[in-house]
Amino acid sequence: MEKVCLSLGYSELRSLQKDAMKSFVAARDVFVSLPTRFGKSLIYGCLPLLFDKLRCKLIPSSIVIVICPLVALMKDQVEKFQSLGMRSAYVGDQSLDSAAFLTGDIKLIFISQESLNRGSLWRDVVCSDVYQQNVVAFVIDEAHLVKNWGINFSPDFSCLSEI
Repeated sequence: MEKVCLSLGYSELRSLQKDAMKSFVAARDVFVSLPTRFGKSLIYGCLPLLFDKLRCKLIPSSIVIVICPLVALMKDQVEKFQSLGMRSAYVGDQSLDSAAFLTGDIKLIFISQESLNRGSLWRDVVCSDVYQQNVVAFVIDEAHLVKNWGINFSPDFSCLSEI
């Protein structure tokens, strides 16, 4: 696990990060509530690399879908992970060819709950063979916003279980 994160420029993992990753690998549902700047995004950012390594994949194929309610946060995360060499993008980025999403070339996909629930295109993408075989995690980032801002903040959060 440490070696995988080294490839993203991190020298070591904290014990709670390791515990969360081990739980993902063990196919358990994982809820992580840690302070700001603790490194929660590193947990899901390492998962495509970690799963590819565990599956002995020579061609990277593992995908993580991150449901994020804030476009500004998606842009920041994509920029951060791209600077670390991780192929990532957010749905709605007008400069990106949508074919990259369809072929599974993007390893970290950031998407809003509205885009995932309301767009038949994205439901079809998630149901495609490429995604059914390669998605290793669905991550809900910033889920505390629903609690802080009320259930009316985004009713689409309540429909995520359909996916």
